[in-house]
Amino acid sequence: MVAYSYVLDAFAALGVQVVGLSVDSAADAAATRERLQVDVPLVGDLAYPDSVDALGAYRNEDRQSHQASAFVLDADRRVEHAVYSATNVGRLMPEEVLRILS
Repeated sequence: MVAYSYVLDAFAALGVQVVGLSVDSAADAAATRERLQVDVPLVGDLAYPDSVDALGAYRNEDRQSHQASAFVLDADRRVEHAVYSATNVGRLMPEEVLRILS
């Protein structure tokens, strides 16, 4: 998320909005955003398991939350690219997303 803050202008130039989704409460997500000093909007309070299924993410049954996932959507909100992680950390670096979009 921090890495995306550094290149938000590049995404804006392409007409792309970057949004982070968090399994934390909206208040905790806002606190994380403030602590990390990032400009990426961060959405929290995602209902489990409905939001997992709606997003096409994997379920983490042990934590009752989304498994780390990252998605690039097209203008029609269809998934163009996805990264899923078996651990609690998913990585889709901004440089890779910019390459995918160009």
